[in-house]
Amino acid sequence: MNPVSERISRLSEETEELSLSAAEPERRGAAARALLGDMPLLDRCAADRARAAADLEAIKAKCGDFVSDMSLEDATSKQSELRRKLSALRASARAAQSRLNAHNRRLQAAADKKNKLKEEMLNIQKKVQELCNLQETQKTMASNIMKFMSEVKELEDGIEPLELALKEKEKIKTEAVKKNRSEIDMKNTFIVKVMNAYDKLRSIDLEIRQHKERNLQREMDKITEANEKLLARQKQIMIDRDTLTKKIDNLKDELAKQEIYKRNLEDNLKLRTAQKEIETCEKELADINEKLSGVNVEMISEKEPLIIQQTKIFREKAQTEGKLGELKERLKQNKLELKKSQNKDIENKYREKFYELHVIKAIDKDIRDYSVALEKCLMEFHREKMENINLIIREMWRKIYRGNDIDYIEIKTEGNMSVDSERRKYDYRVVQCKNGVEIDMRGRCSAGQKVLACLIIRLALAETFSSRFGILALDEPTTNLDQENIKSLCSALGEIVQERMTQKNFMFIIITHDKEFIESLGNIDKVTHYYEVSRNEEGKSRVKKIRFS
Repeated sequence: MNPVSERISRLSEETEELSLSAAEPERRGAAARALLGDMPLLDRCAADRARAAADLEAIKAKCGDFVSDMSLEDATSKQSELRRKLSALRASARAAQSRLNAHNRRLQAAADKKNKLKEEMLNIQKKVQELCNLQETQKTMASNIMKFMSEVKELEDGIEPLELALKEKEKIKTEAVKKNRSEIDMKNTFIVKVMNAYDKLRSIDLEIRQHKERNLQREMDKITEANEKLLARQKQIMIDRDTLTKKIDNLKDELAKQEIYKRNLEDNLKLRTAQKEIETCEKELADINEKLSGVNVEMISEKEPLIIQQTKIFREKAQTEGKLGELKERLKQNKLELKKSQNKDIENKYREKFYELHVIKAIDKDIRDYSVALEKCLMEFHREKMENINLIIREMWRKIYRGNDIDYIEIKTEGNMSVDSERRKYDYRVVQCKNGVEIDMRGRCSAGQKVLACLIIRLALAETFSSRFGILALDEPTTNLDQENIKSLCSALGEIVQERMTQKNFMFIIITHDKEFIESLGNIDKVTHYYEVSRNEEGKSRVKKIRFS
């Protein structure tokens, strides 16, 4: 045991020594890892130092042969004088550039005026040509009017005999129409009588059938024979009626013919014959009614609806028995299905599904309640944000816009529920306000007002929904703006820059071709230079850093 104990103690000592020896490399490694993050910065600093030393050596090499007896104070004063001269030259250059821009604007205005005058001259020439054409057309129309007037006079002279003939024909037509109308009324009266007789025959036929059910055979034979005769006469009367109807229609087409009177006489004869036949039928019907006077008509009339009701009840009973048989058969099949092994626990399964359905309904109700609450919260959030946006828009518009036709602008929202979705949709429109009156801005504002409103709305949205937005970019913000609004826009952008100076990640990018706007931006504090992008002789892009004077 002693050798083993010695070996254990020796190994323990070696382990402690190894731990102590490993602590120093670990400490150095931790220090190296701590310095590892600063190594890129150190490398950049070393590279900048080497580049600065190389630039210094190059400047010394250039100035090695330069000898001057000028002291530092003299050089400083001369540098200041040269800077003043440079500033004066830049000021004169800016003034010359302004005069050049003004001259170019006057030149452009003159060119526009010239083009407008040319366009007006062309319009005048076109109108002169149209006037000549109209004069020629007027002469042609005057000659046509004279010719038409002569033709009208000739026609007026020929109208008088035609009017007399027309009046005579109309008089003949009126008399014929009156005569034909009276005859048509007579025929219609005859038709009504025939239809009444037909209805009486139908009622008699119904009574005859009812008498058959009461076994009144002997009387029914006589009535049947009389009925057949009446039906035969009725058919003949109907045929005569159709014939008369056709003849009446023909009378309408033959009013102007000379044979109208003859045909009317023939129709009158037929009408009298038909009236005699109707009178005969009425007498026969009266005889039949006398024979049937002893029959109990009320019982016969009550029996038919009872028979109809009985038939209906039997039919409903048969349908109900059929449905009952189907239900019994289905119940029997369902009982057999329940006895199968696969449907052994059907009641438990039904109970589980029943509970599951009620839980799902409760969850659905909770979700609907939560969605309503969420919708209310979103509407409140939307309302607050829109109030904030409109407040910023109103302040910036009053700060930037220099016109007096619009007091301020704001965004109006209208929320509605869509038909195919439960989500609320918002419609936005920009309105302009003057003396408390709001009107839509679309179609009522100039291009400059539209550009300015777009810029202000975008700035307000960025200010509201990006609490710490780091980059703000404007592309040609002075398009269609006049000089006063450009200056006020510069001052507003300067205030934004001043407010964001404390924000480390803030960057303001403006892309423009307006030289005067660039010079106005130079008046903002902390804005010392800008970058000019152009093309060199080879057509390649060149970026040049230019400092404000």
